[in-house]
Amino acid sequence: MIRGLEHLSCEDRLRELGLFSLEKRRLQGELIAAFQYLKGPVENLERDCLQLHGVIGQGFDPLLIESKTAATVVLMLNSPEEEVLAKACDALYKFASKGDENKVALLGLGAVEHLYKLISHEDPIVRRNAIMVFGIMASNQDVVIHEFATLCLAHMAVEYTTKVQIFEQGGLEPLIRLLGSPDPDVKKNSVECIYLLVQEFSDLHVEALAVLGNCLEDVHTLQLIQQTGGLKKLLSFVGVSTVPDIQKNAAKAITRAAYDSENRKILNEEEVEKCLINLLEIDNDGVKVAASQAISAMCENLASKRVFGLQGIPQLVQLLSSDNEEVKEAAVTALANLTAASPSNASALDILEEINLSTGRKNNFSEAALEKLLDNNLSQKYSRMGYLSSSNIITDGFYDCGQIKPGMKFLSLEELSMQELTDRRAIIFINAKPQEEFVADKMGGPIERDKLHDFGWELHISEIEFELKCNVVPIGKVKKGTFYHRALLFKVIADRIGIGCSLVRGEYNRAWNEVKLVDESPQGIAGLLLPPQEYIVDLTFEPGFLMKQGSAEADRYKRI
Repeated sequence: MIRGLEHLSCEDRLRELGLFSLEKRRLQGELIAAFQYLKGPVENLERDCLQLHGVIGQGFDPLLIESKTAATVVLMLNSPEEEVLAKACDALYKFASKGDENKVALLGLGAVEHLYKLISHEDPIVRRNAIMVFGIMASNQDVVIHEFATLCLAHMAVEYTTKVQIFEQGGLEPLIRLLGSPDPDVKKNSVECIYLLVQEFSDLHVEALAVLGNCLEDVHTLQLIQQTGGLKKLLSFVGVSTVPDIQKNAAKAITRAAYDSENRKILNEEEVEKCLINLLEIDNDGVKVAASQAISAMCENLASKRVFGLQGIPQLVQLLSSDNEEVKEAAVTALANLTAASPSNASALDILEEINLSTGRKNNFSEAALEKLLDNNLSQKYSRMGYLSSSNIITDGFYDCGQIKPGMKFLSLEELSMQELTDRRAIIFINAKPQEEFVADKMGGPIERDKLHDFGWELHISEIEFELKCNVVPIGKVKKGTFYHRALLFKVIADRIGIGCSLVRGEYNRAWNEVKLVDESPQGIAGLLLPPQEYIVDLTFEPGFLMKQGSAEADRYKRI
């Protein structure tokens, strides 16, 4: 099939390509035969005289036939006599092996159609000779020959003995080459033949799956494989096979297919997620890496992402304790893709916290994975880690419930709202865009250092809690705030206007903001760009004053 002509009928395709139909080519061959019978052999057909000795009929004296035309021998392929068929195929094989012109002549005489019928003949010699003719004709780079040859091999590959012969004669390599054919029918037949060949040879599965991975990148090819049942067979390798290399290459094939969005939909319909989650439990590092990479690729599909989020995250977290660096790196990447723009998984967080609390099991990958999970729930990250970087953007819905100890359950805003009113620290909730007022003025103005203890912010917060009859206090209602109120509001404003700003929690209700700024060029050196310096922003005593990180005044601001 030539691309661009798929929508046309057979007659219209032939007309577009300037070709004759099989019926007209057969008529052409008969006319050539009649002409040569009357005028004698011409050009190379006289040199390529075909000798055919056959027995005609039963109970009839043997008749010696000598044909000097290929057209006559092609017609003899319809004979009911097995000996005639075998010798006709043998003669055509010798004729075709003498040059490409002869192969083209046989194609024009319609030999392919007759030979195709003979490859399933009950006589093994007839079958063998017909296949030999196909083989020699296929060496001519003709799409039609390739199509019929691969189709024939696909039919033959059903039998075990024929599979052995195809494999022993080196048939797998040309089939693999034909996977790159521009003709979809040739490609489809080649895939089907390779699929049949590997049914009985487990040692071929590994190489075949590696080749299949290249084919699955093309959406059209994947659809063909799915229609012929090949995709289900591929996924069965994951669950049925116990050979690690087969499982690994199957996962790699899925990864390559999942780079395309349409392919991901098809794989999701075949429930590929269950297969990949099962692979994570295989006791082989290569399989675990390949499965993790496939999960990363499939995460682009939302339906797959939901399945992995429910069942796959705990297994991926467990892989972070592996001794293999590649396994840990692949697991972290998969976790990052799984949790992107999604709430953190509670069970995964519990497992990661347990790992990170153990000095023997803690590692860089487990710490990175925990941070990736928490990046999707900044409220929980700030409570657990006490730090939000400049890349952690606070949005509506964020709340600060104070620092929680390792092992303690992090409560949702809904759970906190249902609690009875207490005298404990209020939960500060971001519920609307902050006003465009300076943070210090919004939170009660500057405070003299020696009068900090008289500021009375606790009473103000308690009054709001009593008014709302709730421990959750929207930040917009706070008119008198201390360090951690001001630092949180400054972080919100900075995030809204695009200023890189970190939020750090200290002890005793202290919190502060860190910003990176570039100093002006030294006098007399124009255009010199200095590296950025980190500063602490004073929001309490001298609002707007910047203190260089590590300086005595910065340390004093962060502590009592």
